[in-house]
Amino acid sequence: MATRSTVSTPPDPSSDDTAPMSDLGPISDTPPRVPRWVKALAVIAGVLALLALILVLTGLGGGHGPGRHTGSGASPAVGVTAEGIAPGGEV
Repeated sequence: MATRSTVSTPPDPSSDDTAPMSDLGPISDTPPRVPRWVKALAVIAGVLALLALILVLTGLGGGHGPGRHTGSGASPAVGVTAEGIAPGGEV
C-alpha cells in the first residue's frame, strides 16, 4: 500500500484573514447607513406631530386650560364669584 506525502506550502498573504488593517485597502467614503428602527421612529414622530398640528389648527382638539379636566359641573374656587372677589374675601 502506497502512502501519500503531503507537501505544506506557506499561506498566501493576500488571502490571509489576519492581515494588518493597512493591507485591507481604502476605507469607503460613504457614511454608515441609518438603522431601520431609527427611520421607523422618525416616521412615527413626524406623523404624530402632523396630527397634533392639524388638531390645533382645526380646533378639533378642544379647549385648553385648567377647566378642561374639571368636568362640566365644576364650581369656582372658594371666595370667587362671577362678579369678582366675594364679600369678606382677601385680595
